[in-house]
Amino acid sequence: MVNSIMRYAVFLSTVFLVVQSPLVSALSADQKNVFDSGINYFDVSSGDGGSLCSNDLTVSSSKLSSSELSKLQQNEPTYQQAAQKTNVPWQLLAAVHYRETDFSTTEPNLFQITGYSGPSDFLSQAIAAGNFLQNHSVPGNLPNHRSPLQQSGTEPEEIKDTLYSYNGRASAYADQAAQLGFNKKTQPYEGSPYVMNDFDAIHTNMGIITGQSGPSTIDGVDTRLGAFTVYAYLLGVSGESVCGTGSGSGNIPQGNSQQLSQDILNSSKITFDFGPNGYVGQPFKDLAAGKLASNNEGCPATKVSTHILQAILLLAQNHKVNISSLTTGHPCGDVHTVGRAVDINILDNKHLGTGTTTNQTSLYNVPLSNSLMSDVLPALPDGSGFGDCDGHQIPTPGKNNISFFPDICNHVHAQVPPGA
Repeated sequence: MVNSIMRYAVFLSTVFLVVQSPLVSALSADQKNVFDSGINYFDVSSGDGGSLCSNDLTVSSSKLSSSELSKLQQNEPTYQQAAQKTNVPWQLLAAVHYRETDFSTTEPNLFQITGYSGPSDFLSQAIAAGNFLQNHSVPGNLPNHRSPLQQSGTEPEEIKDTLYSYNGRASAYADQAAQLGFNKKTQPYEGSPYVMNDFDAIHTNMGIITGQSGPSTIDGVDTRLGAFTVYAYLLGVSGESVCGTGSGSGNIPQGNSQQLSQDILNSSKITFDFGPNGYVGQPFKDLAAGKLASNNEGCPATKVSTHILQAILLLAQNHKVNISSLTTGHPCGDVHTVGRAVDINILDNKHLGTGTTTNQTSLYNVPLSNSLMSDVLPALPDGSGFGDCDGHQIPTPGKNNISFFPDICNHVHAQVPPGA
């Protein structure tokens, strides 16, 4: 890990320093009272929402300066020791430390823990921060994110929520999450710059509460990396997943169509309308057997783009996926029957929608659609396209000529261009 960081330090030695925005303390006295009273800001008993996940860490890696990486290398043994004592990921301690005091080891409250009056040495403060995360932040999370933190394997959404609690769970940031297309009740942390700033194209230049206009008014633009952004970057350097505990680490699955189709059939996270032996699953069985993919419309059997198969497997690394069409259910000559498209109607046991025509947005789960499109995009080539309820667009970093168009409001359609 140290060698990896040093390689990044050399690579980034010419990169500019991040402009510092005001440091934000972990918890105000009032916010701590809220947590101590066991009161939660958000009720997750209603509302849906997907979980956007991105492996686009180019922003974070380009803005961690060589000086910051050098501090990180020096501090890492202490983070590791504190992680052993508190069972939190060392990368999480490093991310909080960056956000609070920019890796300083000389201040009396290095992790900005409200009311801290313990020993001043770095290790003691790092242990105190780990204990605070476990004993104060996690209990303040949404009910489904209150499992004790582990040094590895903690779900990314719980890490985000824990950081949101550490910073005070400002309701203004939940509102900002909604403005970005997330569900403010189930994903309020997505609107927090302390957590997410510069994680991906959706989370750049996020609004921040500076305190100059009051304790709950967003009145500035954050120019520092979010804590989860740093955490995810460090996890990526370590070779771990930044997007979940699926079968992969965010890398695009490799193989020919036969191998990829067999992987799809073997996956416990991929299901099909009418089951694996029904007509939706049959094309995958054909491909896994080394044959062309059949359909139920009497059209010629066809090859299927490996990009489509890779997209399905990439999505299943972090989600449960149900496929409603690969080559079936469409007329001959359609992009489906020539092996260039897939329809997905259920993600993580949630239906994308119940509409029967286009533009029935009241019957459609837009955040879930955004999540799906964002997660499969890395596997699709330039010139690909998405169809969903209203044809709305999402950011497409690193891709060219991605099209968006309306489709029936009960699924997301992904397609690749001819020849892909």
